[in-house]
Amino acid sequence: MAASGSAHKVAILSQNDDYGEGYVQGFKDGIKGASNITITKELTYEATDTSVDAQLTELAATGADVFFNAMSITPLVITSLQKAQQLNWKPSWFLPSNTSSPGAILEPGKATAFPGVYTVAFSKSASSPATAGDADMKQFLSDLKTYAKYDGTPAFPHCVWSYISGATLEQAFGKMTKPTRDDFMTALRSISDFKAPLMLDGTAVNTTEDGQPAVSTVVVQKYNGKGYDTVSSFG
Repeated sequence: MAASGSAHKVAILSQNDDYGEGYVQGFKDGIKGASNITITKELTYEATDTSVDAQLTELAATGADVFFNAMSITPLVITSLQKAQQLNWKPSWFLPSNTSSPGAILEPGKATAFPGVYTVAFSKSASSPATAGDADMKQFLSDLKTYAKYDGTPAFPHCVWSYISGATLEQAFGKMTKPTRDDFMTALRSISDFKAPLMLDGTAVNTTEDGQPAVSTVVVQKYNGKGYDTVSSFG
């Protein structure tokens, strides 16, 4: 999580599969050695569940001031935000990037009731007012309308991620010297510090390290009621 010198009690709810386990393990790796952070309780839910009210009630009873919610189901995130407010449990939240959409999730869930809602990201949000005047975002939305017949602004980041992937492939094609699979793979594995359109400051594409994802650096962002601001501290 973002740096904080205060003591925090963390409650965890995660999806009972590789998705949830991966997020939770990453969180635990990130706080390893931090003497100011205590995990009060860990619970899981099934991806087929239609409610996590029981888990929210049990986690709220711990008095945790931070809730790490590794959840991929959009309706469940919204109802979790609402249920926590009904319980008068108002911790700071950490959500995965794919279930932290301001317009589609946080606004319906009335997320401004909490001290802070945090996520991590490497790409700009198409639905954030802060990016409305961004030249790359204008080009992206124009291309989306032209080539995908997509009117409006995507609420979730998947289209932005695909756009970044396309720009990365374009870099690889430009590095090729022969029209062969081997040459393409060599070119694809030689991309270093490429700042693709729509990537946030401090992030870049690097395919040169074995065993690492093409984007391995993310920044912490905090919901500001409309979109996100990049932050370096938690509180």
